[in-house]
Amino acid sequence: MKKLSMVLAVVLVAVLMFTACTPVDQPAQSASAQATQEDAPADESAAADESAAPVAAGEFKKLGLVHNMQSWQMYQVMEKAIKAKCDAAGVELVVADANGDANKQLQLIETMMNSGVNGIIVVTVDGPTLEDVAKRCTENGVALVSMYIELENATANVLVDEYEYGYAIGKLGAQYMAENFPDEELEVALLRIHDYLPGIERGRGMEDAVKEYYPTATIVNDQNSVDVESAMKMTEAILAGNPNTRMFLADSDDTGAIGAYEVLKAKVKPEDQAKYCVVGADGVPQAFGYILEDGMYRGTVALDNQEIGNTAFQICADALAGKDFEKVQYCAFEEVTKENAAEYLKQYE
Repeated sequence: MKKLSMVLAVVLVAVLMFTACTPVDQPAQSASAQATQEDAPADESAAADESAAPVAAGEFKKLGLVHNMQSWQMYQVMEKAIKAKCDAAGVELVVADANGDANKQLQLIETMMNSGVNGIIVVTVDGPTLEDVAKRCTENGVALVSMYIELENATANVLVDEYEYGYAIGKLGAQYMAENFPDEELEVALLRIHDYLPGIERGRGMEDAVKEYYPTATIVNDQNSVDVESAMKMTEAILAGNPNTRMFLADSDDTGAIGAYEVLKAKVKPEDQAKYCVVGADGVPQAFGYILEDGMYRGTVALDNQEIGNTAFQICADALAGKDFEKVQYCAFEEVTKENAAEYLKQYE
C-alpha cells in the first residue's frame, strides 16, 4: 500500500455533534490524538489543488458506488446519504460490493466505467491494485473519488489520519481503565484488520496510546478481525487463552468491537462488568446503543458517515461541473462516550 503522498498542517476541530468531513491539511502523527480531534476545518472555499486529476466537465446523470464491504454499518449510512443526494439531483445510483476483494473491486470499477457512469465513489480495498483503472477513469472524464486509501490517480481522496484515529481509540480505553484501576497489570487485546492499511495504522496508534496512558498494561493478543462473526470467534479464543484480558480495542465497531461486546455480555457477570472495557471506531448506530447501555462498551471514535457520503457526492458533482475541489480531504472525528452517545444516536432515528 502506498504511503500518503501529502503532508498537510494540523487544524483545530471542536465538535459536540457529528463532525463534518471537511477539506483540511493532513495532521502530523503526534503523540496526542486529541489535537487532531480539536482541529478546525479549513476554509471550504479554498482553491482546488493544482495536481488534481483532469476531469472533463459534463452532465451528471449516473453515479457508481463500489463498496469495500457493504455489510458494514458505517458504509450503509454513507450509502444512504449518497442515495439521498442522487435522488435530489436526479442522478441514478448504481451500487456494487467488492466484499473485501481488491481484484473484484477492480473489475467492478471497469464495468461501471464502461457502462456510462459519470462518477465513481470507491471505498478502496487496495491502492496499488486500482491505480491504473483510476487513471483510465479520469482520462475518460469519469470522476473517481477514493475513500480512506489514497490513490494518486484518483480525481480526489477522502481520508482519515489513521494513526491518530487509532491513537484516539487506545487513549479512550486506556484512560477509562487507568482512572478506575490504576497501576494494574492489565491484559489488553487488539481486534483489527491486519492486511488493510487503515487497520495497520490504527493498530500502531492503539498500541502507542496504551503505552502512554496505561504503561502497566500489556497487549497479549493482536487478532485479525474483519466482521462481527470473526470478532466473536477471536474474542472467544482470546478469553480461552488469556482469561484475564479485560480491555478490547478494535479498529472499527463493525469489524471488532460489536463482536467482542456480544461475547463479553454472555460471559461476564453483571457485577463484574465495570472491570471490562470495549472501545471501537467509526461511530455506527449499534455502537451508540451499546454505549448507552452503560455496560462494558465504553466508547467509540466517530466519523460523520452521513457527511462523508455528502462530501464524496459533492466532489463528483463539482469535478464534473468544472468547479474547484480539493484533491485530498481529511475527515474529522470525535470520541463518543455515554455522555454524548444519545445525541449521536438521534441522527439515525
